[in-house]
Amino acid sequence: LVLGLPDEEHITSVLSLLNNLSAIVALVLRSAILYEKQEQLIRERTAELRDNYEKLAMELAERLRAGEALRESEEKYRTIFQNSPLGIFRSSFEGRFLDVNPATAKILGYDSPEAVIREIYNIAEQIYVHTGDRQRIVSEQLGSADITHYVNRFRRKDGSEFIANLYLKTIHDAEGRPIYLQGIVEDITERKLAETKLKEQLYFLQQLLDSIPIPVYYKDVDGLYLGCNAAFEASIRLSRKDIVGKTVHEVVPKERADMHHEADLALLRHPGIQTYEVSGIYKDGKQHDVIFYKATFVDANDCVAGIVGTQIDITERKRVEEEIRKLNEELRRLNDELEERVKRRTAELEEKNKELSRMNKLFVGRELRMVELKEKIKELEKAANKV
Repeated sequence: LVLGLPDEEHITSVLSLLNNLSAIVALVLRSAILYEKQEQLIRERTAELRDNYEKLAMELAERLRAGEALRESEEKYRTIFQNSPLGIFRSSFEGRFLDVNPATAKILGYDSPEAVIREIYNIAEQIYVHTGDRQRIVSEQLGSADITHYVNRFRRKDGSEFIANLYLKTIHDAEGRPIYLQGIVEDITERKLAETKLKEQLYFLQQLLDSIPIPVYYKDVDGLYLGCNAAFEASIRLSRKDIVGKTVHEVVPKERADMHHEADLALLRHPGIQTYEVSGIYKDGKQHDVIFYKATFVDANDCVAGIVGTQIDITERKRVEEEIRKLNEELRRLNDELEERVKRRTAELEEKNKELSRMNKLFVGRELRMVELKEKIKELEKAANKV
């Protein structure tokens, strides 16, 4: 009846009328046998009536089906409306709720939908933390034919605040005039708090990474860079925004990129730790020797989610090592020369010592003979004195 459909009694009457009409048509057909022109006219009229009957019957059946579908649709809508975890409501442009579901009442801190409709008489003043937001949103919504989305701060019955997603659509009447707002509200306070906490954690982790003096990066299993630290940016002379979301082929020369990509694939096939050394010309135009340390990391399901890597430029260390090697070689050469000189000098000293020993023996023998001669002279002098 709401749709202007006939009731069952009316339909039965029409069907009965149609049945009677068919009987009359049959009678007319029998009478028309005597008149050929009338027979043709009656056949045409009968066909027209039959078509009209069939159309009317189909239209009645379609209306019955439409009415049943509408009732089923209304029942489904009401079921969703009553049981949805999201707040669903209708409100006037002036600022009153026309209809709300239990979830809306719960979000706003009221005991029932009836309490919301009864106690809230000014949505802007009682619900919005910033009262001017409601007028702005309504003005924007009136100028849009689509569903619009807003994120706003709202106030519960007890005065506590919450953050919510608000989806609005303007409902129009048959003449296209706006009659009310239909909306969905979703409390996302906990989600926003979690997002804020996550952002703070990510900021701290980025600060921690940036404090590490060696380049660090991490990428997903598809080879796309997910992040890096300041040292890595400096090492390849690109900003983070030009690195994140790119592959190694987009940030380093192809020859080295191919090598790194193959190493990544090998590491993903055999998760764990990987180390290798690369030597080549870098963006500063100089030869660099770099050691790469890589390891796979896993997600919450213990599945390999990507690779984290560091790189250490050992060019200076190698230069120092080469200088030390050369110095050691020079020291060995000087040491060998010194040893040879010492050997020669030792041999010379040994010869000198032998000569000294021989001369010493001669000198000692001469001294002994001189002593003997002196003794003999003394004895001769004594003998002469006696004489």
